[in-house]
Amino acid sequence: MRNLRSGIAISLFMMLAACGHKAAPATTAPTGGTTEAAPAAVTLVSLTNGDRACYVAFKGADGEEKSQEGSFELCEGGQADASALIGKQVVFTTKVENVLAASCEGNMDCGKSDSVDVIQTITAAP
Repeated sequence: MRNLRSGIAISLFMMLAACGHKAAPATTAPTGGTTEAAPAAVTLVSLTNGDRACYVAFKGADGEEKSQEGSFELCEGGQADASALIGKQVVFTTKVENVLAASCEGNMDCGKSDSVDVIQTITAAP
């Protein structure tokens, strides 16, 4: 039985190696704290200060509206205030950070956090 399992495992490994398996290209910033530009320009819809982040709403080329946590500095009045870019094509960078856990429901004393891609910068698209 042990030899059968080893043989199956080796066969699977060989099949994967023969296929020349390549990872799919990343569509968001990689984890590990690295900052990287978003893959394509999006239209900035709104910036809303929340309890765990500045929520950045944007529309992609497909017209679908999405929201993602951003640095508090991106909201109106912050050092990197991006409100002047609302309605314009933008690109952004992200970085994995810890934010107040969604399960805390806004309770700052909860003591829990979630690790998420947080938008760090928003700039006008070239």
